[in-house]
Amino acid sequence: VKGQEVAISARITHPSGMDRARIEIFNPSGTKEEANMQQDGSIFRYNFQTNGKENGVYIGNIRAISKDNKNSIAVFEFEVQDPPFIDALTINPANPTVGQQVTISTSIRESVNVPSALISITGPSNQPTALPTYEIMTKNGNNFNYNFVTSNRPAGRYNVRVQAFAIDTTPPRQAIQTATFELRAS
Repeated sequence: VKGQEVAISARITHPSGMDRARIEIFNPSGTKEEANMQQDGSIFRYNFQTNGKENGVYIGNIRAISKDNKNSIAVFEFEVQDPPFIDALTINPANPTVGQQVTISTSIRESVNVPSALISITGPSNQPTALPTYEIMTKNGNNFNYNFVTSNRPAGRYNVRVQAFAIDTTPPRQAIQTATFELRAS
């Protein structure tokens, strides 16, 4: 997922010991990045940064060189994708009073891989809050809605958090959007 590191590691051993391991990563356009891997005993590591990288399959290889100059190559691949994108949350009515139903809506791009979105509403901010609980929003195409019943709720500022997970990768790609609204006394 863009914005997250890809942690690459390999256990490399040789009877003469290891001199170094080099990594080469080719992006979907064919441009190559290369670097020395960091050694920790027999484990060699490299963290690939995905910010600003293009989407697609990346192919890499690790070239291990032993102290007696023997070479070995291992090939691997991984995919970089954008996380799902949650548009700004809409709260309707914008200035609700206690007793009114509040509809919270958003659209999520790439919703074909997002089967559901979760919503958590905590508050009011002047009250102690328990750990947030999540509810499933109603889905209609790219649009997700949740109706929040405000009867028997105290006035104050409420915090809204929506999470979406694209399930086409492991681990799932995730997006989060937050908003607040003020519930006024009736």
